[in-house]
Amino acid sequence: MTPVTHEAAGAGCTTDSRGNCIVRGRLCPKAAHGGTGTDAGGRVLVCRDNNGWRWE
Repeated sequence: MTPVTHEAAGAGCTTDSRGNCIVRGRLCPKAAHGGTGTDAGGRVLVCRDNNGWRWE
């Protein structure tokens, strides 16, 4: 799968459709299924199917 493409310039995190850093446990978009992203703390999260597709 392709990694998430929404990268905030200079923010150091992967952003959601609203421009906020992704957060563990939140739903991830269909385009991100199986992909990875980085939260505000620099942790790598994976979009996995866990009771819905969520960042883990």
